[in-house]
Amino acid sequence: MKDEINSKKLFFDTIKHKDVKTIIDFEIPSPLPINNQITFKFNGIEHVLNIEVVGNPASNIKGTGIPLIEDKYGLVKRSKINLTISKFIDSDEWVEIKTFSDIKFIPKAFLEAINALNYFIERYKIVTGDYWVDKVFFKMIPHFIYEVKIDNQRFGDRIGIYGPGFSISPRIPYLNDTAMARLNNYLEKEEIPLWKLLLLDAKDYLLQKDYREAIYAINGAFENFLMIKAREKLSKAWGQENAIEYLDGNPIYEYHILKEYMDEETFQKAVKDGKIRTNIPPTGQILKECYNIDPLTISRTQLDRLVKKIRKNRNDVIHGVKIDDDLETISFEAIKSFEDFIKIF
Repeated sequence: MKDEINSKKLFFDTIKHKDVKTIIDFEIPSPLPINNQITFKFNGIEHVLNIEVVGNPASNIKGTGIPLIEDKYGLVKRSKINLTISKFIDSDEWVEIKTFSDIKFIPKAFLEAINALNYFIERYKIVTGDYWVDKVFFKMIPHFIYEVKIDNQRFGDRIGIYGPGFSISPRIPYLNDTAMARLNNYLEKEEIPLWKLLLLDAKDYLLQKDYREAIYAINGAFENFLMIKAREKLSKAWGQENAIEYLDGNPIYEYHILKEYMDEETFQKAVKDGKIRTNIPPTGQILKECYNIDPLTISRTQLDRLVKKIRKNRNDVIHGVKIDDDLETISFEAIKSFEDFIKIF
């Protein structure tokens, strides 16, 4: 008991003086051929990264080298990662994550290691041009090893920790007749709406913790969906030709915002003189026109709040502005709000 008390006292004294390191070992699919130890700071904390390229035991392709390009899934070679983080992370602490999968919590040590490795991978890709190297997300790594060192002395035993794992169906969940009918219907279409694909992309980017790409994708989905549905709604009231011209930004007096400020003759002269040019109507204006024609089950204020969540930080992300807000929550809420917008609009 005395030894245990002294050991714990040393441990907590060391944490207080920041002489503690958390070490995480795991394996990822992409081979990263670096034989140097890499030291970098992430979130103000020193990280030390060691990588060993190893063969995929399931591969029948043997040799000491690696594929020069596009072994995206580690079919031939993989990477063993050894990451040292210069702080203590409790092996029993779990944190909440926001995805559309069944996983809501993962070990904090696991999450911090993934975030740091993805920080490294982003920069590795830029330097090498290896566009196929994937950033890491939690279901790529079913198992990792955790340990804590104090002054380079191991504290306690190395712990093998399993990640969130997978939900296994007791039988193969074959598509039912309804789903098969829908699939056959889509197979007959040469094109499908872009927004449907972008919505799936956004969810996948969120799973991969690529929040900026998730925001790009969901806003692309929103704009595509809005234009398709607005054309349908406005065509019923204005006629298809007028609706298309309006959405294309062609100046039409009857539906133009400047109608309140000038008569039609002055308006047409300004168009002819090039003073009023083609200009795509802003989202708020399109929503207003659609709402006036076809009121929804929610108020305009509620609709605007929903759209605001979808478009939050959109311009900052597109223009590369540094964002200090929680992008995980912002992208999750944007996707969720877009799905609500689909049902309502």
